[in-house]
Amino acid sequence: MPSFYGVIKSDHLSSAALASASSKSLPLRTTGKAPLHVSQGLTSDPVRDARVRKWLRLGLLLASVLTIVSSLNYCMLLLARTPRYSEEIRLKRALGATSGGLMAELMIGPTAMVGIGFIVACLLCTCGMMVISSLSPFYGQLVSGS
Repeated sequence: MPSFYGVIKSDHLSSAALASASSKSLPLRTTGKAPLHVSQGLTSDPVRDARVRKWLRLGLLLASVLTIVSSLNYCMLLLARTPRYSEEIRLKRALGATSGGLMAELMIGPTAMVGIGFIVACLLCTCGMMVISSLSPFYGQLVSGS
């Protein structure tokens, strides 16, 4: 789908006021499924915006693939430990452990690992957003929106 850019600059209006004034003059039409709208863009250069979006999409795809690969690796690691777990369970049953206690013990380890990973990921995301928002007011507006 083609992208159309119009660059507007004003010495009297801020970028937000200029975007709202431009959106009022733009007739609300839809081309296919994508409506036309006014956006401030990531940078002041539309060509650089397109490149940044392309690299961001590539980065998101790469992060998704790496997340899936590491998740599958962890699943295979748990599956490889199954023979050892079965021996431990047999020994614990011989010593008098109950089924409920064994199930709880086997579920707590992976659940705790996933929970800790989620908490660390949330902390990293929050810290990264705080650092990005402190770089410039423009990035601060983007982060406050998300």
